[in-house]
Amino acid sequence: MFATTSPASSTSPTLQTTSVDIEILNVARESGIFIAPQTANFTAAFSFAPQKGFVQVTNILLTIEWNQLSLGHVGDRFSIQLNSQTPVIATSLASQTTQVTMMPRQDLRSGSNLLNLVVIPVDAALATNYLLYEVRMTVEYTFLA
Repeated sequence: MFATTSPASSTSPTLQTTSVDIEILNVARESGIFIAPQTANFTAAFSFAPQKGFVQVTNILLTIEWNQLSLGHVGDRFSIQLNSQTPVIATSLASQTTQVTMMPRQDLRSGSNLLNLVVIPVDAALATNYLLYEVRMTVEYTFLA
């Protein structure tokens, strides 16, 4: 009597890429949170919970949106700090009400994170404030599945 054996089915995991939007602040445009140089920064905690098999973060984009009635000036900048690492100084603001900035991927951790935004005015003599209503982080990462 002979036994038949079939080869064991062995599927190795493959590298997959996905992304997630993390809403750090999302309120009505008319409300929001004022930030201004020297007096009011925006600081928030958020979590990043990647899928099982997480390998690495490949890209991070931070979107900041503010109310058009804010008292900002062309040339103002945001200083963006993630988890107390070296701040990223975003490009100078123009007349739009949205800023998208690429963040260093190594600064994001699985689990709890901390974001700090500061306004750097183009001219300290000008009154400057921004009414933020949305701050969103888009995280692209790879995982094994």
